[in-house]
Amino acid sequence: MDVRPARTHSHFRHSGRWSHVWLAVLYLCALSLLIVWEYRERLEVLSSECVLRDETRSSSYGRWYSKFLDWASPVTTGHVVTVAIPAELEEVQSNVCLGRAYLADVLRAVSVENPSVVVIDKFFGPNTCSRTPESTEALLRAVREVRAPVVVGESTDGLEEPVGKACLVRRPQLDFGAPNVVRGLTRLDMDAERLPLRWQVLAEAPEEEHGRAGHPEAEAQYADSLMLAAVKLYAPEFVERRSVQRLIAHDDHAYSSLEMPLPRVTTTELLCSAGDAAVRKRWDLECSGQPLPARLLGKVVVIGSENASDLKNVLGRHMFGFQLQAMYMESLLSGDYLRTVPIEASFALFAVFVFVMEGLPVLLVTYRPHWKNKFLLRYAYPRQRYVWVVFWAAVLIVATSVLAFALRFLPPLLIYGDILFIAITRLLHYSAESAEHPLIHAHHHHRKEEHHAKADAAEADAPTLKTESHQG
Repeated sequence: MDVRPARTHSHFRHSGRWSHVWLAVLYLCALSLLIVWEYRERLEVLSSECVLRDETRSSSYGRWYSKFLDWASPVTTGHVVTVAIPAELEEVQSNVCLGRAYLADVLRAVSVENPSVVVIDKFFGPNTCSRTPESTEALLRAVREVRAPVVVGESTDGLEEPVGKACLVRRPQLDFGAPNVVRGLTRLDMDAERLPLRWQVLAEAPEEEHGRAGHPEAEAQYADSLMLAAVKLYAPEFVERRSVQRLIAHDDHAYSSLEMPLPRVTTTELLCSAGDAAVRKRWDLECSGQPLPARLLGKVVVIGSENASDLKNVLGRHMFGFQLQAMYMESLLSGDYLRTVPIEASFALFAVFVFVMEGLPVLLVTYRPHWKNKFLLRYAYPRQRYVWVVFWAAVLIVATSVLAFALRFLPPLLIYGDILFIAITRLLHYSAESAEHPLIHAHHHHRKEEHHAKADAAEADAPTLKTESHQG
């Protein structure tokens, strides 16, 4: 009696058990990568140290995300205009006190155009121009004369250790003493393509004895970003929408589109069109031709400097800080952003994939062996599993992407990478099985031929039996 097929089956069952162990290790590794990379920011927040960085960065997969954003972005509606202090005004850029006097004249010219909100992407120290206070006084008067709300930037310092959930402390700021002035934090998200919303900050740096026994811990409060403070003033009813409130409540710094073209007006053009003769003479402006209107009526006007020190590299593009702030505002107001998929949904998607890939075929083979001829389920049985793997990997990726875009979520690209990685590994595993166990397939083929021979013999005998039954 030939026992070689039996030994082969025994060896195959033994190696099959080990293959499930290796697959479990593979899935755990893929899941670990998912946790570390897809949600690394949330893990950093849960750590015992503050991980704030003064410099911004773009996520390693941000360019792929930007392609999805561009494809899914609606048409922008033109809420925001940028007013740039050009780089050629070197003296204004380098001399802070002179820059304050220049900004005062710019604000008066902006006010003539009747914008809805004026945003100054700068922060002002209280004692910076103590030797030349007239420039600061001119700025304070100009801000009070602006008829629209003015959002002024506020700077912060980072803490090495968190106090509660706060890793930021306020810096001393210039007191404008005007009811139309609102402050907003100029700090950006570490991933610069994400909308900065708000942070928990301390009013002042904590002393060493705070947090010890008998000393209350310093209390942190939420502070809005420059972008969010401006949007709240420009469209308060918009901020009350459930979708926006969900972003704020969950601190979901959604991914914004940074490809939209925003109107740009230089301060030179603005002073030529809306400034008086004294201002043009003071700054030695040569205004040729008919001045064009700046078209700031009813807009959010973001004022900033085209200064190399404020240049950011975002998704391969060089952008100034005030341009980023303006794009954040336009993105939020236009609904031109995609939220992050919740971590629970990501785990659920991964669990569904593992069940469909591994659990469902085992259940079908064990409890429903007679379903192997059904249209789609037959691919879950041996010898056709590669079709099952390819089909369900594609279906889950496509279906998840369509659902994510419909709900304005950004598809979890790294989870897709995990799915493809496991699917490819599984296909290679099936290919190796076919190559390493030819006796099994030969034995199966031999058994299949025997089965067909018996079936043919039964069909040949069937008419005889039928005739005999009728004769009785």
